Amino acid sequence: MAAAPVATFALMEAFKDESWQLAVEMDRKNNADICTPGESLWKTPFCSSGVIDHWQVSIVHRLVVKQLEWMALNYAKIDGFDSAHKCQYPLQARRGLEEFHKAVAALTIPNIIDIDTVSKTWGLAAWMWAMKGDELLVGTTPNCSATLRYLHNGNIRTLLFEIKQVYDVMMHDGVENPDGMTVAKIVDFVKSADVTRFKRLTEKVKVLRIEQVSNTFVWIPMGFIVADVSVGAEAHHYGLRKSFMISTDAGVLQSVCAMQKNDGLDTKKMESIIALMAAPAGGA
Repeated sequence: MAAAPVATFALMEAFKDESWQLAVEMDRKNNADICTPGESLWKTPFCSSGVIDHWQVSIVHRLVVKQLEWMALNYAKIDGFDSAHKCQYPLQARRGLEEFHKAVAALTIPNIIDIDTVSKTWGLAAWMWAMKGDELLVGTTPNCSATLRYLHNGNIRTLLFEIKQVYDVMMHDGVENPDGMTVAKIVDFVKSADVTRFKRLTEKVKVLRIEQVSNTFVWIPMGFIVADVSVGAEAHHYGLRKSFMISTDAGVLQSVCAMQKNDGLDTKKMESIIALMAAPAGGA
């Protein structure tokens, strides 16, 4: 089935300046902030204010850039589109993957767990991704993971909604009963928000906004709904992303797992990851 045109999504109104200002501007962090050790930085979403010094050499490595340029030219031809037409394609080994991993490791993200016994490819994989011009995409991060998203070229407006907070609003308003709640229903509740509902959400939920520009990254902790709009008709909105499971966010995954069961989905892999979260955190 073809995806619905962008114009049918009521949430598009939230990206217009008047509604956009209702959301809270996401924190921007500079090189000094990100180089300071500690867990507190990674507990909440933030955007870098520019390319970080200690990963600039890796992120602009010729192999990484070559792959990104290939992505920009070819993503419309790749058989890797999801239902909303966002293209994702693995960053290739020996063609930039190792350099990107070096850049990520330099950020020393705490409490990452190794889920190799559940998915042998998870820790090794990183993805190139792209959006069409003037396109809206709404959904969770992969498996509601924490995600580091680097934008190499383009301009993307992003709204973040914490799943738990939206869940509480839906319960309070009697939209759904707990036994019938699913992640898909929460995403649809956000996606179908008109101006009135979006205003209510910003009153009851800390909706975060950021306009991400080229050569910056956004950090999204576990458990968020992400709404993106690519600003401008040009087709070259593209970058890299990598996902993580964070041991201290086991509660987030437990809540998601319960809702996935309500939806009749297979949760064996997610339950295995939750079990691993009881073990000490691994490295990046």
